Amino acid sequence: MQEIIGDTTYNWTDVTSKFADLCHHLPIGEIVRDRDFTLFEAMTALELMDPKMDGGMSIKNHFQEQKQGNHILTLKQLIDKQLLKIKKFTSIELIHLFDQLLSTFHMWLDGHSLALTLFTCVYLHDITIIDDYHLRSICFTFIKLIDYIRERILLKAGLFEEEDFSGTLTYNFPFYRHIIKDQTCLSDLKKSEDELNKRLRSLIHKTDLNQLDINATQQ
Repeated sequence: MQEIIGDTTYNWTDVTSKFADLCHHLPIGEIVRDRDFTLFEAMTALELMDPKMDGGMSIKNHFQEQKQGNHILTLKQLIDKQLLKIKKFTSIELIHLFDQLLSTFHMWLDGHSLALTLFTCVYLHDITIIDDYHLRSICFTFIKLIDYIRERILLKAGLFEEEDFSGTLTYNFPFYRHIIKDQTCLSDLKKSEDELNKRLRSLIHKTDLNQLDINATQQ
């Protein structure tokens, strides 16, 4: 069955009879679920057909917003529209990005979902597009940290329910394991740190010289 909503054509499959048949043979207290449907999804599940909870019920409003230009842009669209920088960052901008990444990383360690913490940073969704060496290095570092902590600690810590720590869910996120090795990541981070320290010493030196000029003028 086809349905056209806005500019998109949807191909629907009627599963009513199959669903009813499964319900008829399902014992009380049992559930049929997809293997990827975890407790976390169950706790955040929506009530179908309820306009307050089911976003699909307001699909017309969604397409109206798209026509008005209020829709969410993809990473490529953000770059094409020059709404997202990928190079020539100022020191203040880099500091702000580093602080935000560190803040969301701490929130994830406190047990919050990756989707609501580190994955809110659009740069992490495609680090390879970043032209700035320092930002690319720190982004790869955080991705490696997430992967390492999840694989080496969380998945071996005896977490039986997602409510214990929801940070194990990665939403099929790529961790660039085949793009950058751990040692390369550490080397790049060290190189970035050395360059930023050199920049800092240069700024301090210039500040000291300016202060000397001011003192000499006042005297």
